Amino acid sequence: MRTQIPVLAAVLTAAAAPALAQGASDYPVSEQMPVTNLQAIAPGSGVTPCSQRYQPVDLPALDADKPVADAVRDAFDPRDAWGLDQNLALLPPEPGTEGPVLRVKAPGALLEEGEPDRMRVGGGFIAPVLGGEGARSACLQYKVRFPDTFSFTDGGRLPGLYGGAPSMGAEPGDPSGFTMRFAWREDGDGELVEYIANGGADARYGLSVGPTRWSWRAGVWHTVELETVMNAPDRPDGIARVWIDGEPVIEQTDIAYRRKKGAGADGLLFSVFYDNPDVERAAPGEKYVDFADLRVFRGGDQTADGGG
Repeated sequence: MRTQIPVLAAVLTAAAAPALAQGASDYPVSEQMPVTNLQAIAPGSGVTPCSQRYQPVDLPALDADKPVADAVRDAFDPRDAWGLDQNLALLPPEPGTEGPVLRVKAPGALLEEGEPDRMRVGGGFIAPVLGGEGARSACLQYKVRFPDTFSFTDGGRLPGLYGGAPSMGAEPGDPSGFTMRFAWREDGDGELVEYIANGGADARYGLSVGPTRWSWRAGVWHTVELETVMNAPDRPDGIARVWIDGEPVIEQTDIAYRRKKGAGADGLLFSVFYDNPDVERAAPGEKYVDFADLRVFRGGDQTADGGG
């Protein structure tokens, strides 16, 4: 079982560490990154949720009459996918959703010998829906629901945005890639998990940003929104904002997403899994998470106050 690095410990380690070796990152992991921002500052810009300011990407709707793997491929044309047939299901629309419900189930059996490791934990796909070299700024909106008897146990990951070659865990990845994903913690608190260029050499499991700023409630639909604004290639001035049920909960202004001009947000990283699936299997409760109304938006050249 892996142990998530606490936010403060990761930040202090980064502050004491030298700059990364040449070629790994052009950004120092040092005092240039304020601790307050790495833990998320209180939202202060007052900008409206990004779905109200950005242009929606035209995506086909999920077709509940098709097998789930076919429906996902038709809607998102993913470049990679896992667990679709085994762990995902499409359910009809219900009150509170505008389209079908996408259910991600936790497998009930232990990993079989020789079975790919990631097949044990849920399911997901990587969908480059923003195309080309990506977007200077992007927005993701979706609804998520945990069942009434959900046991949050050891925590887990939820969908987010990505760019470049996204890191999927502790393995070293392309330093030009990033991911920003929502998550739940063992007590139901929400957080944003970030793999970014200036995240720190020892943040192997991503920076844990904003824990305790909101909590997931079982049995209700939550609407989440994530905005990413790319940094200039030569300085850490990227932005991340989060809204939960329309309320701002996170705002960061010192992020280095990229190291080269032109790199941007490429699309949706739909990745759902339990941080420790063995704990979840041993816990009581229904082992699935529901999603609905996934939307991706493209922005222009946004400023720190949301203009652009």
